[in-house]
Amino acid sequence: MNVYEKLAEVQFSLNAPKNRQNKFGGYSYRSCEDILEAVKPLLKKVKATIILKDSIYQIGDRYYVHAEAFFIDTEKPRDEILNMVAADAYAREPEEKKGTDPAQISGASSSYARKYALNALLLVDDLKDPDTDEYKIEQDAKAAKAEKAKKPAKEAPKVDASDLDKYVTDEQLKTLEMLLSRADVTPAKFCQIYNITLMSELEADKYESAREKLETAIKVKEKKGGN
Repeated sequence: MNVYEKLAEVQFSLNAPKNRQNKFGGYSYRSCEDILEAVKPLLKKVKATIILKDSIYQIGDRYYVHAEAFFIDTEKPRDEILNMVAADAYAREPEEKKGTDPAQISGASSSYARKYALNALLLVDDLKDPDTDEYKIEQDAKAAKAEKAKKPAKEAPKVDASDLDKYVTDEQLKTLEMLLSRADVTPAKFCQIYNITLMSELEADKYESAREKLETAIKVKEKKGGN
């Protein structure tokens, strides 16, 4: 098998369930260490290994951890070009975290970035984990909706029929989500760019522009050998 066939075998066979429990948040999750423990037997089987690498970048007055995950075919010579596949991810260090040593802040950011680099490399499911901004946005929206439901019903305001076409349709939303995945852009980043809370809040007149920008990003990525 070549390196891509070996990686595909590992991706299809990997099972890394969310066995950890957060008692305060009431949710299950997996860590970077859980993914590595689950993948080790599969790496031995296909004769490959994974190497993780961190780099620190300063942008303005903030520091970012850049994690890279390399899947390497150990049966091929080290100097052979096509013996490795890589994926990466970034995590920003918080300015401060009460009760946390500075070294722990860097370590937590490294684990976070490494986890998502491994997710991308090994096709670990992209369901919203509780440690993501997207998860928090969704939970906040659900909480606000539940709170609103508790309040006494008011007389429904008059709605202009034109408002019904103000936002993107479900079909357009699915298209954007597919393009985001191909462009390696997270929904949270997309929402940040368009200053919205949820993707469904994107105004209809901005859909074509957003779609074209994502398609351009995909073409650039493909030219660079990203796919």
